[in-house]
Amino acid sequence: MVGFLQNARPPLPSSCPPVLRKLIHRCWSRQPEKRPDFEEIVGFLEPQGFNLSNAPWKLYEIPQLK
Repeated sequence: MVGFLQNARPPLPSSCPPVLRKLIHRCWSRQPEKRPDFEEIVGFLEPQGFNLSNAPWKLYEIPQLK
């Protein structure tokens, strides 16, 4: 809980590209209005070469809420 209150985040590996590092830091913003929405994240990742259509979570069925 202390880490959350101090805005602590896990360290990013040095191999993390600067452009991806910037996106991750925006996602971690304490101000929700500064965080990118999912559409913006996908719009950023796909042109960078990230193929989200083959993401591992597609392998699992996600139960629908009723």
